[in-house]
Formats: sequence, C-alpha cells, structure tokens
Amino acid sequence: MRQERAERTRYALTLAAAKLFDQVGVERATLSEVSRTAAVSKGALSFHFQSKADLAVTVQQLACQHAEQRVEELRARDLPALQTLIDLSHLVAHQLTHDYIVRAWREVAEHQRESDCSVSPTLHLFHNWQRRFVEVAVEAQQDHSLRPDTDPRTTAHTALSLSAGQQILQGDPVAGVRARLTEAWELILPSLVAPLSPWPLRAQGSEDSFGAGLGDDPLPLVPAARRAS
Repeated sequence: MRQERAERTRYALTLAAAKLFDQVGVERATLSEVSRTAAVSKGALSFHFQSKADLAVTVQQLACQHAEQRVEELRARDLPALQTLIDLSHLVAHQLTHDYIVRAWREVAEHQRESDCSVSPTLHLFHNWQRRFVEVAVEAQQDHSLRPDTDPRTTAHTALSLSAGQQILQGDPVAGVRARLTEAWELILPSLVAPLSPWPLRAQGSEDSFGAGLGDDPLPLVPAARRAS
C-alpha cells in the first residue's frame, strides 16, 4: 500500500510538471507550483525529486513511454504498413499540437538546448519516432503496399517531416492540422503506392480521431494502470 501511494504521488507530480512546463515553460515553472498543482506537499516532492532537472527528465521519460504506447497500438492493427505510416504521421502531428505531455517534452528539450545540455538519445522523442517510422516503411515495402523502387528510409523521413512541419506552417497551431496533412498525403501518395496495390489507402488516416491519449484529457492525476482498478 505504501509503495502504491508513493507511485501515485510520483506520477501526480510528473503530470503536474508536464502541464506547467507546457503552459509556462521549464524556466518559469517552479517546484512550489508543481506541488500545488499536484496537491502534494513540498516535502513529498523533495522526497521523489531532488531538483527540477530530475523532474524534467522524468517528464521526458513519461512522454517517450506515452508516445511509444500509441505507436504500438497503431502498429498492432491488421492494416497495410503504408496505411500505418500515414496514420503514424497523423498521430505525431496530433500529439505535437494537442497533447500536453508531448508538448512538455519539447519544452524540456528546448530548455536543455538553451542550457547547452544534450538530450539523452533514449529520451529523444523525434529519434524514437524516426526509428519507428523507418521500421514501418520497411514493412510497407515487404508487404508490397510501398513501391519496390522507393527507399523506405527516405519515405519515413518524409512522413515524419510532414508531421512535424504542420504546426510550423499554420498560423493556428491546432485547427486544420489533420486537413493540411491529408492534403500533403494526397499529393505524394500516388508516387508511393505500389502498382496494382489491392489496398485502398486513406490519406486522412484510418481512424476518426487520433486523440484520446493520456495528454489529451483532463485525467485524474493517477497512473493509468491504477484507474482501471
């Protein structure tokens, strides 16, 4: 029971920090605000995290775990791999604009760069995404949904670039992201789809929504595994 309570407290502090990093940035967020947002005492915060830097690393870990879980959920479906690649691009674009945990990772990474601190390779969200995109693009060539004369790595780089570029290209970082990305896929898909491919591919993605993630909802500050119990 005591260990479970400690896990819940640590998780609550991590989510609270992610929200604050997203809202005001890492530099302006204070440990006092984190403890107040999480409804946790400062003493409990000090027990779990020695500094804001330690807390920031934990936020990065949560963001990477959260993003990886959603990627694996999409990859587990029985769809042609090229459709999965399209869906992954929509997922990443959605998370970069709508998901406060992923946005918090970006704030932490930017703060680390400004402080001349490198992001740990295992906690670099874009590197992790890139690796998964390449894996799926290779699978697309193997299942013949991607043209055999198309380089999977280049295809993966293009797909991830489309995802990350939507927020930069739009005046409104949220509205219309999916529509813009759909237009981009409609433009390039004819050059990627294998000849005589039997699969109808959806440039808009195969899901009605790429939300319903951990950072999309005002969830209670408790671990996801505990909410079901």
